[in-house]
Amino acid sequence: MASWVAARRPAMAAPITPGEPETAVTVYSAPLLVLALLLATVAGVLIVVGVARLRRDGTAPR
Repeated sequence: MASWVAARRPAMAAPITPGEPETAVTVYSAPLLVLALLLATVAGVLIVVGVARLRRDGTAPR
């Protein structure tokens, strides 16, 4: 969660036409987004492995 929150920052986009106001946008950092997705994938795999082990053995992992 921390890498997802750290991956974004506010910025201002230039106006499309002269005389229009700037627009507030959110800019994302690609490396931190990849880290967040990688960590979520690892967590999901570990949950699946843990549940499979519990179902197979019938006991908690030691």
